[in-house]
Amino acid sequence: MRHIGLHLRLNDSIMDAASEAVRLGTPIFQCFLINQLHRRLIKVDTHTIASLQALRPKIHTIYIHGSYWINLAGLQQRGNRALFREIELAKRLECSHLILHPGSAVGISNHADRIDALAHVLNKITKDEPAMTFILENTCHGNSSVGSNLEDFYHLKQKLERPEQVTFCVDTAHAHAYGYDLVDPDKQNDFIELIDQTMGLENVELIHLNDAAHEQGSRIDKHAAIGNGCIGESALKTFALDPRLSSIPLILELPILPDGDEDAMLQKVQCWHK
Repeated sequence: MRHIGLHLRLNDSIMDAASEAVRLGTPIFQCFLINQLHRRLIKVDTHTIASLQALRPKIHTIYIHGSYWINLAGLQQRGNRALFREIELAKRLECSHLILHPGSAVGISNHADRIDALAHVLNKITKDEPAMTFILENTCHGNSSVGSNLEDFYHLKQKLERPEQVTFCVDTAHAHAYGYDLVDPDKQNDFIELIDQTMGLENVELIHLNDAAHEQGSRIDKHAAIGNGCIGESALKTFALDPRLSSIPLILELPILPDGDEDAMLQKVQCWHK
């Protein structure tokens, strides 16, 4: 059975999200390690670790989404310090899957050199953290960003020293916002073929199944509830159920919705698979 889950917000503890995932009966979930109220890393103590472990038989995978402070391809040390802090926190929680945006290589004018900068960081952290899987997500930005154009991932893969530790996440809203057409059936098919040619379908760990609040090519990263955005429910359903993608876990990253609507959205996507 396909695993389908939500990005869940937390305040004081990762147990906020884990308990909600168990309530919803979702075998996977995703969360940041940032306190939503104070914008700081959550605190983890032995009680939290023990409580989380008690729920793990009901949870297949916890995907930790790296904070937006992290800039993998960038030259600023601040981003790297944030990365190392979050890796250590994930390890304390015994979470081995960390989703990261490739980042922006500000100060590097040649795009091939930007990809080199990203590969350099990934080669270092995969060597230092052999038990971690780093999941790179496509983004929707231009200029000095890496990973909005899927071709970047093809070139990146050639430079990885431990490619088995680097997998990929396809975000539908980001792809749409960057300029890929997921609405037209033929263009959506072309996009899936491009995923295979660049990331490699066998390397896609996760799909962020998101609708987009702005038009195709807007470069604006703002999600909408499925069916309320510019991609639309029909196109997203077709994408999710494509046989080439049908075994890949789905995470819904929803905007803040009225009480009960998030549950209903999850149930809608689950019903597609019955």
